[in-house]
Amino acid sequence: MVSGSWLQGGATDLALRYSASFGGADFASSIAVANTGSTSTTVGETYNASASLLLENGLNFTLAGGVRNFKASTSSDSEFLYGKLGYQFSPFKIGKTAFSFGYASQDNLAASGDEADFFEIGATQRLDEWATELYAGFRQYYLDRPGSSFDDVSITMFGAMVTF
Repeated sequence: MVSGSWLQGGATDLALRYSASFGGADFASSIAVANTGSTSTTVGETYNASASLLLENGLNFTLAGGVRNFKASTSSDSEFLYGKLGYQFSPFKIGKTAFSFGYASQDNLAASGDEADFFEIGATQRLDEWATELYAGFRQYYLDRPGSSFDDVSITMFGAMVTF
């Protein structure tokens, strides 16, 4: 699939998406580029890509990354890298159970010299009869900025998603 847009002020974006199943595995990927044109005085271009693979045995992997260029010559490009490892299986008749662990690193997003990281763990239980997923997750965020001191941030979440 190809999609894109052009906005007043010269902002543009373009995305390419691909998915396929082969040999019992499911694969999905995307690549995107965006240019803010004159709609932003700080952000120039952004480039992103991601790919996910679900194997027949339930193991799954996701990798994503991106680069954001800033218009000011004094700003460093922002870089992002994310990876997730997961496993899904059916120990109960009610639906699939899934567990995952992820890690991300981002540099120079809010300020030059920023080094931010997070790790996450998550669990999901599908309830097929009710078209519902119950989920729980935990994320731990870290930020290092030259000349500043920040506390780490922990987030715990629980919820349900009902599909119609």
